[in-house]
Amino acid sequence: MWALILVTLCALAFTGLTVAAGLEGLAGLTAESAIVSTFRLCRALFTTIPLAIIVGLLRFRLWDAERVISRTLVYGGLAALISSAYVGVVVVLSASLGPGRQPGSWTFSC
Repeated sequence: MWALILVTLCALAFTGLTVAAGLEGLAGLTAESAIVSTFRLCRALFTTIPLAIIVGLLRFRLWDAERVISRTLVYGGLAALISSAYVGVVVVLSASLGPGRQPGSWTFSC
């Protein structure tokens, strides 16, 4: 939690400073370059959050590695299954309702 608070405060402070400098034209910054540099720094800052979580997990032995790996595999498999089902439905529907179809061309027979 402390890592999240610290990183968020640093990101907000840097964002405010670079936007102000970009608006005023200080240090050769334009508004666009201030946004780009803010994005790059915030992306680097926020990588510390997963690292803090990993250090906390390993330091306090909150999870066994076997449990984490098995859950990761199960959730990854579920995500892959749901994603492939979604893509399959979209492909089937786009093939049946694609641009070559005329309105009202559906024929149903029993």
